[in-house]
Amino acid sequence: MKLLIQSIHNLKSYLPEIFEMLSSEPEILNDNVAIYDLHEPISERLKSQLNAKQIDFAMFDKFTPLNEFSLCVMDMDSTLISIECIDEIADMCGKKEDVARITKSAMMGEIDFSQSLIKRVSLLEGLDEAILFKVIKERLKFNPGTKAWIDACRKNNITTVLVSGGFNYFADYVKDELGIDVAISNQLEITNKKLTGKVLGRIVNDEIKAQTVRDFQVKLNIDKSKTIVIGDGANDLKMLAEAEYSIAYHAKPIVQERARFKLNHSDFKGVLNLFKI
Repeated sequence: MKLLIQSIHNLKSYLPEIFEMLSSEPEILNDNVAIYDLHEPISERLKSQLNAKQIDFAMFDKFTPLNEFSLCVMDMDSTLISIECIDEIADMCGKKEDVARITKSAMMGEIDFSQSLIKRVSLLEGLDEAILFKVIKERLKFNPGTKAWIDACRKNNITTVLVSGGFNYFADYVKDELGIDVAISNQLEITNKKLTGKVLGRIVNDEIKAQTVRDFQVKLNIDKSKTIVIGDGANDLKMLAEAEYSIAYHAKPIVQERARFKLNHSDFKGVLNLFKI
């Protein structure tokens, strides 16, 4: 059994204290990542101490090479990028508080995602299409390490798919900027350069996300063991269940409970550290 620990800070100052609890010398991968060989799971006390020091940890039987995987499916908002796009659109028209409250409830799994999206989009009726571009220009930021992750996937012949309950205006931009293979998302209805407050076609909800994973698994002739899924919200739970390597990235509590791995402190470079390169 292996324990991987990682931090955005230099780990050296923490290693002596961890050694006292594990009685094991680590393999130091770099200043921010170390791996221990263990005979049993770590204690709840150590888990609490690691969290208190903002150290992420993961337990696995094998430090798996990235090139053993064939598919990576990812959420966009608050995963690849640091914002919830619909909240930022709403902020520019003075409706962020109302929209963000609904977004939070949907991501926590307290209300149905599809209905929440319909309600949130309806509040944007009449907004100028130019606001979407303004959000990209002024608000949209990639989480650190996302480009390195997508580049690593490409080098290892992994098909990358962005599947988002957000909007194609942003998803297509993120896809092009990062070099992702496919982007699937919702389409805002726009008439005369104004948002109508409606979504065109099917809504990309939790089931569509999960079906997307299954569809690409069939297309690539692979199963869960060759699949990586990364998400943060309750609407990602079903697609996370379709992968052996499910990763909760700065996720809601319900997602952290069900994902195989969780990253609460590391940036997106932490995803790459979960694999042998």
